[in-house]
Amino acid sequence: MEEYNPKPLAIEPLPQIVALGPRIEDKKLVFVIGAGVSMGPPTCLPSGAELANSVKTRLLDSPLASGIKVIAEDNLLAMADVVEEKSPAAFPLFVRAIFESADFKMATPNYAHLAIALLMTETNVQALSTNWDMCIEQSSPNVYSDIVGCFDLNTVMNAGDSTILLKLHGCAKNELSLCVSSRQIAKETWWATHQVGAAIERSLVVFLGIGSVAEYIKLTLQKILSMTSDLSNVLIVDPVLSDDWNSLMAGGVKNHLPIKSEEFLDDVLRTLTLSQLSRVNLLAQDMSKELPQSDIDIEAAVHETVEFFRKFPAHYIWLWVRRGFFSTGQNPSILDPIFKQFVLALALINCVSPLYDMDVIGNTSFIRCRDFVVELAWARDPVASRKLCRRKITSLKTDKRKHLLPQVQHFIILAYGFVGVLPSPIMKESVVDEPYLADIIDGSEALGAKWVNLAELIQTGERDKICKLLGTNVDD
Repeated sequence: MEEYNPKPLAIEPLPQIVALGPRIEDKKLVFVIGAGVSMGPPTCLPSGAELANSVKTRLLDSPLASGIKVIAEDNLLAMADVVEEKSPAAFPLFVRAIFESADFKMATPNYAHLAIALLMTETNVQALSTNWDMCIEQSSPNVYSDIVGCFDLNTVMNAGDSTILLKLHGCAKNELSLCVSSRQIAKETWWATHQVGAAIERSLVVFLGIGSVAEYIKLTLQKILSMTSDLSNVLIVDPVLSDDWNSLMAGGVKNHLPIKSEEFLDDVLRTLTLSQLSRVNLLAQDMSKELPQSDIDIEAAVHETVEFFRKFPAHYIWLWVRRGFFSTGQNPSILDPIFKQFVLALALINCVSPLYDMDVIGNTSFIRCRDFVVELAWARDPVASRKLCRRKITSLKTDKRKHLLPQVQHFIILAYGFVGVLPSPIMKESVVDEPYLADIIDGSEALGAKWVNLAELIQTGERDKICKLLGTNVDD
């Protein structure tokens, strides 16, 4: 099985998924995540049936063999129940066999985990997982956020401002938290509170990676479905559904999308991104009416910039924004209105020096133009230039150690509300090796004319003035 390759924005999402866009933006979506999400490479964790077979094989030479040898190989729940009833003191041995069968703690996250992490942090999508693995939590540094897997009231209360992933069957981080037997799963737990039930009741509930209903998750699915007042608000995403789903849902399954989780999540990211870019096109039309004397065709410039973005998968753009986030405490989002300003600014920059590539150097996302590099520095509040410069020094030092310094040394910075050229002293060798105090520009006033209000740039309709504002002398 090959690792999933996300599609570029130029490929339109499925109409069924496009229709979900407004519900996602309105925060009316809940994901219920199953084993299928973690089966794709490079994660390659086992299905419920494969795990049960492996656990049974491992225990056939153990003191538990007599109790489990008559249990079907694919029924982990039945094995757990037998062990719990006949050899309760040996139950930790059963749990240990589970962890020896697959690396639930350190498995490498796949695209689906990254996409779910992005949606949780950008759109506040609520996610419930029946999986023990920590792949979504391990994806959180890659999306420049903090996702905490919560499996009891204690972990929820200690999560603070972190994004919460509700782990219904426990978490590999704490082996004692695993719910494996019927008694453990049936126990009324904190997650089935009014708050979670209300979120499910008013939202579209999307089941990902649960095409086959293993016995050990059936009771959990019944609980979730019982909270859903309208089963037409349930969507099951999986290539193939087992007959168990028809028995779980009164009247049968109403909404089934026969695609893999990765494809679904990719289409969701593309839907949201294309929706926001379409709003930029509308904004450009309004601007054209306000700048009738402009020697720049703003609509054409925006169209070219949107076409530039359409060459890349959606998550590239989401990560470009998130990597550029300067401060902590609040997550940036391509759904934020400021993103539209950034695209408009890029459109005008494109008129001066055409955009041709998006890439990463070290931990920095950037866009290459013909003549310079554009970086993003995103902050909710104005950022002192000193902080921006120090952050750049750190970035350059790291990149130099990794032999990743860019050849082009002229950087344009798009900051929250401002645009400007990175002060030239920052690019000097002395800063990269040993930052001297004289190399750090202190205070926004020291930047002088090099930094302008982003709105001023956007309202500029003359190419020569844009060159001046950006501190460039780019010729055609």
